[in-house]
Amino acid sequence: MAITTSRLRLRRARPEALNAIHAVLAHREAMRGWAIPPHDDIEQSRAWLDGMIANPAAGALDYDLERSRWQTRQEG
Repeated sequence: MAITTSRLRLRRARPEALNAIHAVLAHREAMRGWAIPPHDDIEQSRAWLDGMIANPAAGALDYDLERSRWQTRQEG
């Protein structure tokens, strides 16, 4: 199942998303508001993603995002 808009697609988490997910989980600023510290290596992110895929909490589905098109506007 996926939810698609003109700018992104929300889909079930999948192993192929590891590099993109690790980029976020390792980014200190992106992780600033999370309850866990940034991941130091990709193996931490792999374990997190594998758990997300194998054991969704209480029957919930975990999703990842794919950016279809991204339009940015510079403020100025």
